[in-house]
Amino acid sequence: MKVNVHCEMHVCLRVLMRLCRWAGFFPVEGLDKLNMCKLSKVKTIEDFVYYFYSFSFLLTRSCVTSFLAANIHTVSKRPLMIIQHLPSAEYDIEIQRLIRQIRYTTTALSGVFFHITRGMILQVIANIVKYELVLVQFARRKYQAISQ
Repeated sequence: MKVNVHCEMHVCLRVLMRLCRWAGFFPVEGLDKLNMCKLSKVKTIEDFVYYFYSFSFLLTRSCVTSFLAANIHTVSKRPLMIIQHLPSAEYDIEIQRLIRQIRYTTTALSGVFFHITRGMILQVIANIVKYELVLVQFARRKYQAISQ
């Protein structure tokens, strides 16, 4: 039992750190890539392909691993749909307890303060996009102020 709690805490902290890094890295890195294109820092087509390939690879890898982690929660709810379609002759107190257990127990990877579900991943992506838009607006104002 003690080993289980110790391992769970390490996994929770790693999940939390990964998602925080993901939420902080991509907006800043995306703004950096946009600034490179605007300021003509990309000298050759190879540089351009490298920068956008590496950024898209990291973005794709993060999204795929996050949605695979969120899939644990989605798959854990599948037995509930099957059990709810049982004939009434087989429906007894044990089935009722199992339905209640599946419905009200969250089976998902956790990041100390949250559980990784699809809805949570989509909220993180939405917040990253909002943050990126704010960074782009501030960067545009900064370059307009410098050019005047």
